[in-house]
Amino acid sequence: MNIYTQIKPINFPTKGVGNYIKILADSFILGSNSVPLNWVIYEDINLTSSVPPLEGKIITSGTVIMSDTDLQTWGSDDNVAIDFVLNKIGVIKY
Repeated sequence: MNIYTQIKPINFPTKGVGNYIKILADSFILGSNSVPLNWVIYEDINLTSSVPPLEGKIITSGTVIMSDTDLQTWGSDDNVAIDFVLNKIGVIKY
């Protein structure tokens, strides 16, 4: 699975256009009933560059908390967490 998700372009006046999002679960305590999901929206990602890909300009970032039922449905399908974050911040997959 790619760590970057292409999103419908979003114009941020004075910052640029966001085209990709990366979502990170930096810290997760076993047995916890919530997990912070940090997200970063990038202007562009050069997916054909060497590993790791060259990340373009950061447009914006933030954190959302996934808890309870949403956390239980995550399991091994990272699309659950990706869709959760996109829904919370009002962003659409491309």
